[in-house]
Amino acid sequence: MGLPHTYRNTQAREGSAILVKVNGACDEEWKIKFQDQKWYFTTEASGNPDTQIEMSADTAWKLFTKALPEAVA
Repeated sequence: MGLPHTYRNTQAREGSAILVKVNGACDEEWKIKFQDQKWYFTTEASGNPDTQIEMSADTAWKLFTKALPEAVA
């Protein structure tokens, strides 16, 4: 739920998309899209994302619970 909030101060061109993939035990992915000057979750499968971020489940857990130092993140 935090992805759109995390990117709230990040401007992009209309329609830009970011794919975040967590690999490992959960194998999940989320896609957010910049639309109407805001980031929203999307389920659109069309087109490739402008940016793709991949991380292990362990890294994601540490990042999302703020157990990963900012300098390392």
